[in-house]
Amino acid sequence: MTRVLLIVLLTACQLSFGYLKLKARVSSHLSNPASMTYDHEANCFYISNINGNAEDENNSGFITRLAIDEKGKIHTEVIIKGGELDTILNAPKGIYYFRGQLFVADIDTLRIFTENSKGIWEAKRYIKIPGAQFLNDLVIDRRGVLWLTDAGANCLFDLRPPYGQRARRRFFHQKIIEPMGIELHPAADQLWVTCLSEDIIYNIDIEKRKIINRYRTRISGIAGIGSVEKGRVGVVDFANRAYIASFAKDHVIRETVNRNFLQKPSSIIYEPVSGLFLVSELKESAISIYVDENESK
Repeated sequence: MTRVLLIVLLTACQLSFGYLKLKARVSSHLSNPASMTYDHEANCFYISNINGNAEDENNSGFITRLAIDEKGKIHTEVIIKGGELDTILNAPKGIYYFRGQLFVADIDTLRIFTENSKGIWEAKRYIKIPGAQFLNDLVIDRRGVLWLTDAGANCLFDLRPPYGQRARRRFFHQKIIEPMGIELHPAADQLWVTCLSEDIIYNIDIEKRKIINRYRTRISGIAGIGSVEKGRVGVVDFANRAYIASFAKDHVIRETVNRNFLQKPSSIIYEPVSGLFLVSELKESAISIYVDENESK
């Protein structure tokens, strides 16, 4: 795949947050974009698109590649499409790039795709998760263990490499209610998990499989979460806000909020080299691209 360089909009340095300033809004080759992941090797983003209702098994979902060239022009293309090349992709949500593979959460199934020598993404394996009802987001930790949130089953699932064994259910029986977003702590062996019906971000010890902190946000309907730096996170909620947050003893401190009205944002991702924040908007079928206002002056 041709390497596309992201335009450097910010100098790489420690962030001092002001407001998230909208730089661009993209809608081409998108339909109900749910989640995003960054490919450091190809310097691009992959975006999952539900393309319909989140529960429908209609094989109409697709994956978009988004890149920004050295002149700042944004390029999008569909690289995986349900119904083409024997691909099954219903309502993809969580997506994660790891070692040349795309891992996609699709209702009750984990779908894994690889790119062949001709640059075409093909289905490698489909893994149905027993007990899954509404898989939403996923990450892969330092040990290669894959973690999935399930807002319908009120639990997390973990799946060990090479991902052929049965997924194990974690934090069941209402310990975590309607988990949505999941993210790795950049400096510790921990996870952050957001919840749709609670105002809590959970902090989980990966090795012990134990909840170690519960941070109050004072906002319900938390959707996506993305790591920023130094323990900070980007958060979006169904109150149509995106913000950067840090953690106090038992609550979240919102350091900055976007000034633009989003339309049901579902995920946020930060790319540290260029300083870009990307937010997916389900309702408007768009990706909003932000920079920090302080650093862009």
